[in-house]
Amino acid sequence: MSVISMIARNISHPIQYLIQKIEQAKELKLERAWSLHLKIKFQDTIRILEGLKAGHPDDGAVWPTLEHCQSLVKNPPNPEEWNGIRDGFRTQDIVPGSARK
Repeated sequence: MSVISMIARNISHPIQYLIQKIEQAKELKLERAWSLHLKIKFQDTIRILEGLKAGHPDDGAVWPTLEHCQSLVKNPPNPEEWNGIRDGFRTQDIVPGSARK
């Protein structure tokens, strides 16, 4: 094994670990955002999503969800009828395992 491949192998493990931890933190934030979304706490959801958008500007799930929550703030749903679905936008379509509990 060459010295370069040994160095690359030793460096890649910490980098992979950091990438994994960043992804896990992002997933936890998304789960928290969905939980708040289902509880009709759209302003709190927006704050989390804006933070995710800043850190992950190319994330395909954050942009439409952020826009959706902004529209829900302007035109809130009836709390008694709210099930996380509006205008065909369903939470579980974006985040697996996010169905209302």
